[in-house]
Amino acid sequence: MTDDKNVDGLAHQQAGRRQQAEAELESLFAQARDVPAELPAALTARILADADAVLAVQANDRLNARHRVPVASPAPGLARGGFWAQLLKSIGGAPALAGLAVATMAGVWVGIVPPAGLQSGLQTVMGTTGTEEIFDIYFVDSSDVFEFAQTEG
Repeated sequence: MTDDKNVDGLAHQQAGRRQQAEAELESLFAQARDVPAELPAALTARILADADAVLAVQANDRLNARHRVPVASPAPGLARGGFWAQLLKSIGGAPALAGLAVATMAGVWVGIVPPAGLQSGLQTVMGTTGTEEIFDIYFVDSSDVFEFAQTEG
């Protein structure tokens, strides 16, 4: 029971301190509101000089715009750079191109020298017993192409 009284007393003290801090803070805000905010004269002069310069440039641009000859602009769909630059940008730049090159080389490697697990898996799926039948199904027999090229002359 005494612990509850101590906790309640501590909570009451903290609430009183919080109210006192809020009251002090509010009085500081009231003092800050009473003081008018004024810019130094030099800063005001620089701001107005910059504004005058911008207005002069805009007026000059409007005057020159009346006497300009229209220039043909590129079609809105075309970006700068050629076809290869656009292609490289669209795939993600040089890092993406390097990744695609590595994946291509890995695919070629696996295609030329398939791992043993891949061959046995294909044999199971295809229901064949030897690698000759798998190669007949999936790969081009280069000897036939070579012989055809020799006979055609």
